[in-house]
Amino acid sequence: MTDNSEDTGSHRSGSQRRGISKGPIIALVAIVVVIALVVGWFELRDAIDDRNNAAAESCVEGNTTLDVTADPDLAAQIEVLADRYNATEPVVRDHCVSVAVNSRPTQAVQTALAGTAPWDAAALGPQPALWIPQSTRAVSQIPANIVDGDPRSVAFSQVVLAMPTALAIALRSGNIGWQDLPRVQTDPNSLAALGLPTWGSLRMAMPTAPDSDSTLIAAEAVGAAAAGSRFGPLSEDTVRASQAVAAISALAGAAPKIPTAADAVAAILAPPDAAIAPAHAVATTEQRLATLSNDVLTGYAPSGSTVVVDFPATLLSGPWVDETQNLAAAMFVDYLVQWEQMQVLQEAGFQVGDVEQSLQPAPAQVLDRVAELVANPVLGTTTTALLDVSASMSTRLQSVVDALKSYVAAASEQSSFGIWTYSRDLDVNKPYKVDARTEPLVPERKKVVDTALNDVRVSTSATDQAYPTLVDAYTAAVAGYVPGRTNSIVLITDGPEDDSALTGQQLLDAIAAATDPARPIRVDVVVLGDGSAGQTLQSLTDRTGGSFTRVPPADLGPALTKVLGN
Repeated sequence: MTDNSEDTGSHRSGSQRRGISKGPIIALVAIVVVIALVVGWFELRDAIDDRNNAAAESCVEGNTTLDVTADPDLAAQIEVLADRYNATEPVVRDHCVSVAVNSRPTQAVQTALAGTAPWDAAALGPQPALWIPQSTRAVSQIPANIVDGDPRSVAFSQVVLAMPTALAIALRSGNIGWQDLPRVQTDPNSLAALGLPTWGSLRMAMPTAPDSDSTLIAAEAVGAAAAGSRFGPLSEDTVRASQAVAAISALAGAAPKIPTAADAVAAILAPPDAAIAPAHAVATTEQRLATLSNDVLTGYAPSGSTVVVDFPATLLSGPWVDETQNLAAAMFVDYLVQWEQMQVLQEAGFQVGDVEQSLQPAPAQVLDRVAELVANPVLGTTTTALLDVSASMSTRLQSVVDALKSYVAAASEQSSFGIWTYSRDLDVNKPYKVDARTEPLVPERKKVVDTALNDVRVSTSATDQAYPTLVDAYTAAVAGYVPGRTNSIVLITDGPEDDSALTGQQLLDAIAAATDPARPIRVDVVVLGDGSAGQTLQSLTDRTGGSFTRVPPADLGPALTKVLGN
């Protein structure tokens, strides 16, 4: 039997194959999977973070509209800038903000915000969180508690007088300033003296409709210049002084009766010969004048202070404005005052940057008085001054005389003035003397009054008879009443120490009996120092619409100026 074991062993050895180990492969796959999971986790986490950030920036609180109301003069440009701003997709406190601009006249919005009537959304649009009126003057006339912070001017434009070029050249050659306008308006041949022989006087319209804000600003400049307050602001005392009252009233009283600024421009352009036009000029802004595209009209800036409208962006904080809108309004204002945006306004004819030597806006109550004078001019005053010359006035009389002389020197020729002195038995059996009759203060008459004041002397009487003097002066004032003016009696005393037969009640009764509602005479009383004037004179001023003023002698001048100018 043959042994095949060696062959057999050799056969198995030659035919057996070695396999690849599975362990390393499994390990490698596991590593790859782990790496993929880690990378995937980081990517997922980043994606979640991105989604969270996107959510925070995608107005999770919803949309809100920022309502902006702008004066029509620049509303179109503000709307262009609002569209540009909206394109940046602004987000405020997780709200997507969209700015909406409404164009409304400054005066109409000012009246509504002042609270004199409910807000009329149909006429004015939604109540704004941001208001851009024509001037800071409008902001001063709304309640301070609805104004948030200090308004910021986004542009300005100078107030000028729109007029034919020939007239502008003539006024420029004469260096006509704000203080000269009343004279040029009332003198029938004023323009002949400036080289325009057929023009007569200046016919400057003073419209007061809602599109005529520049009228009141021009009147404010005239009042300030007349009172010697070149750059203002026009104060409450100054606007009641004779110079300012006379200047504004003369300008407005002689103005052509034209309701709107647009009507005034049409009247200037109406005839082919500008000299005979119903109006020669009207106050407007340089920017508005430029929009007329008219080569006939020129803007003339009277000499003196520069007068501008400053278009203040004003944040409002009324109950209709929430915190988001308030912050959005502030952010939009920051955007508007950037140079890139201001260029849009500059290209539209506005000026940007700082303005020097401009008239400072007056307080609200002063502007109200200016508007009152424009609407109802006081065409001069007719005043009789009753001057106490009893012995107690010996140390004070000269200051009263000096104050009255200053008033007479500065008073308008449209005003009438007279002087009565009183004490006891100054003229036979009368307690008073008529030193200067109440007549218009033309130059010749001013000299007469000045001489009469120089001749005033103190009497030796320690008492006076003010009450009968008042009755006779009041009766004379009613008889000599001048329509269209403030007719008044001003009693100046350090007492009175009346010892007449008239009682206080009899004085009041006598004045009441002499009163004619069609000829109102106001009685003003100025008491120097700690005089003993009592309730009778206070009642008399109250009943006649006058004023009762107790003033230290050192302050007599300003007090008299205020009283005589009312």
